[in-house]
Amino acid sequence: KLDGKTPSRDVVPHINNLNFVPSAKVQYSINKTSSLSLNYRGQNNQPAFTQIQPVRDVSNPQYVVVGNANLKPEFMNMVSLQYRHFSIQSGSSLFTNFSFTHIQDKVVTNRISRQNSTIQETEFLNANGFYDLRGFYHYSAPIAGRILTFNLNGSVDYTNNLTYINSIRNVGKNMVFAQNVQMNFQIEDLIEADLRSSYTVNKIKYNIPSFIDASANTFSLGLGGKVYLPKKWILSVDFSQRINAGYSNYINANPTILNVYIEKSFLQNDMMAVRLQGFDLFNKNTGVRREVVGNDIFDMRNNRLARYFLISLNIRLQKFPSKI
Repeated sequence: KLDGKTPSRDVVPHINNLNFVPSAKVQYSINKTSSLSLNYRGQNNQPAFTQIQPVRDVSNPQYVVVGNANLKPEFMNMVSLQYRHFSIQSGSSLFTNFSFTHIQDKVVTNRISRQNSTIQETEFLNANGFYDLRGFYHYSAPIAGRILTFNLNGSVDYTNNLTYINSIRNVGKNMVFAQNVQMNFQIEDLIEADLRSSYTVNKIKYNIPSFIDASANTFSLGLGGKVYLPKKWILSVDFSQRINAGYSNYINANPTILNVYIEKSFLQNDMMAVRLQGFDLFNKNTGVRREVVGNDIFDMRNNRLARYFLISLNIRLQKFPSKI
């Protein structure tokens, strides 16, 4: 039940909705180390109050917003399938997840450009045809007597999005694909190291010819390690290089990041440690990412906290009970 009032316009919206939202889960144990589960969940999303006000918002004369009192609530159907496997003998594990989301009566925008003017009006409609398909997997396996660990994971997200331009239906097909690989090396109380790499691609294609298709991708490579030195000293180094392509020229950046720290432990059971850390020694810490929302493509650049140094003192206060 939604009751509202816009005093300056003498408008009093009143909406009642009754929804049945089911959910279900089925889980099957294939054997002691493998399982399969299927989930279904429904979800109801009510339109925002500003979207159903039957008034024209002209607070910004160039971008007028018009409410729609006849908007229906969205109903979301979500189905997911999960598979898990773990090998006790080898120590390897595999996890996968596939999901499908469909939205009925999705609330979308219709942007209308008024002729012979620069004024743009935005109104809200219900539309069918939106869906989102996602997949994810993670595989991990120890190698060479568990000195080495191999990790592989990836994901894909395909969205069939809907918007309207001058009352013409525009379908944006957006796919985001990511693949990551990492190798960890460890000799207890001596050295820890990892080598990692990832690749991400973001593609968007529209059915209206006037909208330009776009594609951006990111490749990154990283190397990190920690060495346990004599007399309770620890030295850690982490290096990464990111290469971006396809983003807007004014935000494009390929940051090279180097973080280091040195630590010294004291007292019995290493209960005290002093650490000196240096972050982003090359002073290049810049984040670049892309978001696709309806007809809009947002390329964002974040100038994060760059080079700085930190000294810290860590003290562990603990006492174990005596044996009975």
